[in-house]
Amino acid sequence: MKMLLAILSLLCSGIVLSQIRVESSTNDLGDIFEDKGIVITEFKLQNPYFRDTIRILDITTSCGCTAILSEDTIIYPRQSINLKVTYDPINRIGLFAKSIHIKTQTGQVEKNSLYLKIVGNVIGELKIDKSNPINLIEYRVAPIYFFPVTAYDTSYFEMSKIEEFVNDITFEIDYYSFTTLGFEIRLRDRSLVETFETLASFFKYKLIHEAKERGYSSSNVTFNNPVIIYDQNIPAWSVAKIKLYSLKFNDDKLKASVIKMTNDEVEYLKPYILNYNSDNMPPADSLLAQLDQKVLESKLFKNGKLDLMASVFVPESKGDKLAKKIAKDFNKKLFKTLKSSTGITQKEYQINFDVISTHAATKYKVMLWDTLDFQVESTIKYVEKIEEIIPPLLPTYKTEFFTAKNNIDINSIQFKQFWSALMGYASTGKNIEMIVESSASKYPKKPYTDPLVAAQEKGKSVIDFIKTKYKTETGKDLDVRLVTVVQGPDFETQNFTQPDYFKYEYIKLVPSFLTDRGMDLEPIEAKPYIVNYDYYYIGVDIESMVFKRFCDYLIYEIQTRGYVEIRTESSASNLIVDSRKSNEYWAYSHLNVSKTRLLNYLKSKLIDPNRLIISNEKIVVQGIPYNTKTPIVRYKKFQYVTFIPVKYL
Repeated sequence: MKMLLAILSLLCSGIVLSQIRVESSTNDLGDIFEDKGIVITEFKLQNPYFRDTIRILDITTSCGCTAILSEDTIIYPRQSINLKVTYDPINRIGLFAKSIHIKTQTGQVEKNSLYLKIVGNVIGELKIDKSNPINLIEYRVAPIYFFPVTAYDTSYFEMSKIEEFVNDITFEIDYYSFTTLGFEIRLRDRSLVETFETLASFFKYKLIHEAKERGYSSSNVTFNNPVIIYDQNIPAWSVAKIKLYSLKFNDDKLKASVIKMTNDEVEYLKPYILNYNSDNMPPADSLLAQLDQKVLESKLFKNGKLDLMASVFVPESKGDKLAKKIAKDFNKKLFKTLKSSTGITQKEYQINFDVISTHAATKYKVMLWDTLDFQVESTIKYVEKIEEIIPPLLPTYKTEFFTAKNNIDINSIQFKQFWSALMGYASTGKNIEMIVESSASKYPKKPYTDPLVAAQEKGKSVIDFIKTKYKTETGKDLDVRLVTVVQGPDFETQNFTQPDYFKYEYIKLVPSFLTDRGMDLEPIEAKPYIVNYDYYYIGVDIESMVFKRFCDYLIYEIQTRGYVEIRTESSASNLIVDSRKSNEYWAYSHLNVSKTRLLNYLKSKLIDPNRLIISNEKIVVQGIPYNTKTPIVRYKKFQYVTFIPVKYL
């Protein structure tokens, strides 16, 4: 899952973000007129380093109305570049705030992000009463749907339709100061309700983040409580169907939102690039001086060509010949000027004269416009990247499994969804590796005397079943790796009951990709986590920076490899804590609480805890013998819980 980024604003004369120095991260365009066409602004980006080069890896904008003209992607040490940004105000009356996200790399390794913003107010040049407000005459918001493959799947967070949905609801915020959004979550499995409530909280954060990028605050976006519906008609490969909608303006029948803004008493001037109207005859140089050449340059950049129309009118007394000369000279001069500034070719340049004629008026009139601006439905298309969604991790499957004589319940809801998603991925022609974790407790099971042998045999029986089923349905062999582990306390009935052992009798199936998922994450070094405890120990401290850093490593491995393998060890000293319970009991109890907290922490970060593979567990009592004369502090080094990544060994 990609990490959510926040905008950092520093109120000082020189702002350093993403290691790039920029005088201001926000350019205020003020009032801009819709009929004047595209507006261009610049940000000066400076590299403050003496040796390191900064490379711009990617630039994205929060909507298609904003485009980047600059082509410079390298900022050399102590140098600057100008980043040109355009904003198209057509059909966007009112206040706006648009963000530009720049991903950079400093030197060979360090990657950063920079957020810039343009703000302003688009106003129409009205022919009559300018005090009349522009109103929403029709506003219906189409909901969007997602089908996560697991309760921890956030791959769709990066889909462009979320950005489009947020763009749609900003109209509601502009007119009513806030919007209220709703979630409808359809589940097949009732046991997933709590996990999906956690997922919904992440989704809310994502939406608020998108709103903030557009200049709004968290108070502008409110949420209704999620609606949970149990539905057996969800696609077999998906674990849920999520619907995101506007509470007030939702229309389930729509595939795209309907937004119409107008005021019947208002008429807007059409967006001419040039609208010359004078008593004086216009030489070509005068006409060029009156048009904004940057508008044409931005249209060329955006559309890859110029398709222009023009009209020339001269007083009737001057005759058609003069009108034709003005048209010819203007066309020739305009192409020459554009070729000099942009390198445009004849294939990319076209101008058709709609009218070249005389008229009864005494004025000379020359008009120039882009044909795309006058179509009823805009055909301007921004070149968009192919949507790159990182494939989500496939579902895992875990079930109680006591001996090799047991069978997997292939008719259970959980297994059906697990297998359907697995077959869906296999149908793409890509291969996976299946990790089978077979766990056994120390509870006596006939005919086994060694619990590790019991774990191995039931693991092998499951592997045989899974490989045969996979081969039958796909015609391919499945790569499988068996991990066996014995967990829990030694068998005794004084301090432990049957459930204390049976929770470690399970089989876990964890599919992982054989190819890189393309996660843009910084590598984290594998290091063990160890915590010493005293008499009042209640488990690992999930708020400590050391624990969080260790979990960051686990999350990195799971996101990139699909799983992470660790060994656990819990040690107790010979210090007598409670005469009614053995020290082995305390060692086990501390480890049990710590593992539970670790798994719950991963779940809170939307990481499937089944992807944490435990390949070895060790519970020991060690150290110096107990003596009332021995200072208690000398026992502490033998009282610890540790989690050790297998990669570290």
